[in-house]
Formats: sequence, structure tokens, C-alpha cells
Amino acid sequence: MEPLDLVFNHLVLPPKLPNHRDLDTEAIGSAILARLQSACRVGIAEASFDAQHFLRDMANFRPDDVFLLRISEQNAALLIRRHVQNEEHFVIFEVFETSPLAKHVLESDNALEWDFPGRAAQITLDVFQQPSFQENLSRFLEQAAQEPLHRFAARANKAGATPVESRDTTDPGLLTQFLMPLLEATGHSVDTIRVRKRVRDDVNIYKGESPWRRDPSWLALRVAVQRQLCLSMGNENGRASYKFLICAVLAQLLKDCAGKLSPGMTLVLRAKLCR
Repeated sequence: MEPLDLVFNHLVLPPKLPNHRDLDTEAIGSAILARLQSACRVGIAEASFDAQHFLRDMANFRPDDVFLLRISEQNAALLIRRHVQNEEHFVIFEVFETSPLAKHVLESDNALEWDFPGRAAQITLDVFQQPSFQENLSRFLEQAAQEPLHRFAARANKAGATPVESRDTTDPGLLTQFLMPLLEATGHSVDTIRVRKRVRDDVNIYKGESPWRRDPSWLALRVAVQRQLCLSMGNENGRASYKFLICAVLAQLLKDCAGKLSPGMTLVLRAKLCR
């Protein structure tokens, strides 16, 4: 299957999907990001986490910057942004899950409805800029991005035992239940305006070791872009701008598909654009 076909599956979610997991998920995530960046030059996202790169970015953290860190091993994404309130500068951390459990996808007759972010914490800019804080945070995130924890892994029920179910998604508890309480203790929790999204996915498997699932990076990128647009432009204008941006991404994909993919797939994308 050509790369265009792979990207098409995750962006469009057509009726006919592969019955096994994609081999190079990082390449697919990069291709999705490239398409979003070609339509919009705002925001920064990382396919993989690097502590030194993170420290360099934080050293140049400007008021309008938003950082999206997708921690794939923990099935979570972290949004970091600046915020000014009563002339005092803060840094807000927002965390959310990026892929639902297979059980929830299969049991749902339609799209799941999720609110983003799942949890948010706020610390002062002075605390955030302390070298010790940034070094400890970067080391924690680097380890979280590299090391899955059995405690948060999905489990199967087999003959009274609960072995790790490698084919399902991980509980994002390392970030939602461990990192966020630490940040709240350093600062405090914050009740941010939430965005409700319809999360569509599928679980398709035949002979492969792992099922086909929609790439979590596409959800993470959409949430990050919509959050930033709504915060900077207001909820109504931000939502409209987000819809226009997604239409631009899909319209460009439709142009690229012409003469390369089957007419049936092209019609599915056209129908999605018309909605």
C-alpha cells in the first residue's frame, strides 16, 4: 500500500480499512503533520520526545507559543502554553488521552464524545523557568516517552489471569494521575474552557498481531489546533476557523488522490468534505 493510501485511511476513515496495524506509524504521523503544516503555519508538534530539544525550546518560550508533546508510550498528549492573568505570567499544562480503548470503540454505535483537555494545571512562569524544574520535567517526559509501564497497560481476562494486552491502548495515568498532581502541587489546578469532539476510530484485525487503529497523532494535532484557535479568537470564531483549516487539509488530500487512488476512495473523501 502506498503512503498516500495510509494517510488517507487515518484522515478520512473510509468504510474499508486494513485488517492489521500499520508498520511505520511514525512516518504516517509525520506525513499527517506535514499536511497540517502546509495548510497552517501555527503551532509546533514533535513526533518523538528529545530532552535536549525540549530544553532548547523552553529557553525560547514566547507568550504566543504552544507546544504539543505526544507521549505515544503513555497514550497521552501534553499541551504547554503561556497565559497572562492580572499582569502575572503563568504556564498552563493540559493533558488528554489520544486513543480510546478498543472495547469502547467496538461498543459504540457512533463516534465517541470526549471533552479536551482531560486535566489542566497552572504554575507561575518564574517556577517554570527554574533550570531544576525544566531539567526534571524533561527527564520525566523523556522516560515516559520511551518506557511503557505494566501498571498502566491494558489487561485481558484469560483463565482467571490478567496478562498484559499488547493489542490495546495504554491508560494515560502516568501523566493524568502522576505528573498532573505534581504540577498542581507546585502551582494549582485550573478549570480551562473545554472543547468537545466526536472521536471516530475503528478496530480492524484479521491475521495481524495488532489491529489497525486510527493514528493518535491526528487527534492530538486537531485538538491542539482547535484549542489554540478558540483561545486566541474566541470559541465561535475559533471553531469556524478550525473547520476551514480541516477542509483545506482534506481538499489538498483530494487533489493529491486524483488519478492515484480508486474512484471509490475519492468519492468517500468528497462526501466527507461536503458534510
